[in-house]
Amino acid sequence: MTQIGFGYSICGNCKAITPIYIIRSLNISYYHTDFYMENGGAQVVSYALSICPKCLFVGTEEEFKEIDDGVERESPLNALDELEEKYPASKRYMMLAERLEKKGIFKKELGDWYLQASWAERAERMTKARKGERTSDSIALEKKCLSRALEYFGEALEAGEMEGTPKSLYSIGELFRRIDNFNQAIQFFEQAKAKLKEEKYFCIFLDDAGPEWKAVSKKIREMTPVDRKRSFFLIENLSSKIVDSLTLEDAEKKVDQLRSLGAKASIKEDNELPTDMKRLFNLIEAMERFAEQKDSSGQIIESEYPESGTLRFRPDDSPDPLW
Repeated sequence: MTQIGFGYSICGNCKAITPIYIIRSLNISYYHTDFYMENGGAQVVSYALSICPKCLFVGTEEEFKEIDDGVERESPLNALDELEEKYPASKRYMMLAERLEKKGIFKKELGDWYLQASWAERAERMTKARKGERTSDSIALEKKCLSRALEYFGEALEAGEMEGTPKSLYSIGELFRRIDNFNQAIQFFEQAKAKLKEEKYFCIFLDDAGPEWKAVSKKIREMTPVDRKRSFFLIENLSSKIVDSLTLEDAEKKVDQLRSLGAKASIKEDNELPTDMKRLFNLIEAMERFAEQKDSSGQIIESEYPESGTLRFRPDDSPDPLW
C-alpha cells in the first residue's frame, strides 16, 4: 500500500520551516486511460507537492528536503490540514505551473504539470464520489486543467518540443475526449493508429556463433530474458531469432556487439507490431469507440496496455473501487 509520511523542511525560497508530505512507499492499483496510475491507499499525486505557509512557494519533495535537527516540534498534521483546506493538491499543481511558466520552461513540461493537476482533482473527486459527495465544480476544475494541458501539448507539438509518437498522439486524443471535444479526439486517435502502422520494427537472427560461442551465449542473455539453457539452444539451432521488436538503430547496435565477438548475425524486418504496441492499438480503438458514442467519462483499465479481447473498463467515479 502507498504510505505517506509527514515532517518539516526548510523552504527553498524563504528558508522558513515548512510542514511537508513525504512519500514513503507506493504501489499501482489500476491505470486510467489517460495513463494516470491509481495507487492502492493514498494517492501519490495528492501528496507530491508541498507549500510553504509563509511565502506560498510550491515545490516537489526534492525542493523540500526533510530536516531532522534534533529539535522537538509538534506534529505537522494540523498545519498540513489547514494548508490543504486553502491550497488543495490541484491548486498546488497550478501554482507550480504558473511559477515555472515565468521561468520559461518547455511547453511539454507545463502540459504535464496541468495534466497532473487534473489527476489530483480527479483523485479528490473519486474519493468524494465514493462517499456520495461528488461535485460538479470538481469535475469542471478537472476539465479546466485538462484544457490547459492540451493547450501546452499543442504548442509543444508545433515547436518540436514534443514528439508525435503513437502514445503521445493517443494521450492528446484521450484528453480531448474527456473535455467533450469528440471530433478532435477521433482525429488524434486516427493519427495515433496511422503512426503505429507506419513504424517499423526489426529482429536479429544469429547465423553463426563463431569460435567464441560462450561469450556469444552470455551476450544473448544480456540482450534477452532467456536463461543459460535457452541461449545454448539458440546457438545450436541456427539460424535463430534471438531478439525482436527493435528499432533499426537498436538492432544495428546489438548486431555490432555480436559481430565484435566473431559471430555472424543479420537484421530482418518484423512483420508484426511488438506486443505492447498491439495492446496500445487495442486501447486506441476502444477509446475511439467511446468518442464516437460521445462518451467523455473517465475510464479505468487493469493495465496500461490491456491484452486483446480482455478490455474491461469501469468509470473512474464508480463507488466500487474493485473489479
